[in-house]
Amino acid sequence: MHIETPGERSSELVAALVDVWERSVRATHDFLAEDDIVGLRPEAESGIAGVERLTVAYDGGAPCGFAGSQDGKLEMLFVAPEARGRGVGRALLAHAVEHARVRTLDVNEQNPQAVGFYEHEGFVVAGRSPVDDAGRPSVPVAAHAPGLSRRRGGARSRRHPPSRWERLRWPCC
Repeated sequence: MHIETPGERSSELVAALVDVWERSVRATHDFLAEDDIVGLRPEAESGIAGVERLTVAYDGGAPCGFAGSQDGKLEMLFVAPEARGRGVGRALLAHAVEHARVRTLDVNEQNPQAVGFYEHEGFVVAGRSPVDDAGRPSVPVAAHAPGLSRRRGGARSRRHPPSRWERLRWPCC
């Protein structure tokens, strides 16, 4: 397995990553109905195509996982079902923390495997919300590194932001 930051996001790469996204969601998001997955597919495609920083894990020349981040927040991390348990998610997250300075993320509390993964990797809970970023009913958990939070304007402080999202933050710098 190797990790790359693609210089160009071709339609073929985006399509391959949407396929990884869909297979990952079907394997881990059993709280979503078929209509939900189908409805989220265009949103996933535009998110992958438009996220500021995209990192792709390859195995045997084919994408097996990817992570996207923007403004220090992990916006997406998905691993193909056949690649789970092989360190792909951990490598993508470590790359995002080191190279994209990711310090926060939101995760759906209805996905206990993801919550456990991020907590195991050192993220801690900072808040909760009954809706996701798009306003859909959900139980997103936001995470952060201990001692890091943001005030309005992006300045750092030692308090948690006044937010209904549960934020996870990374325990470093």
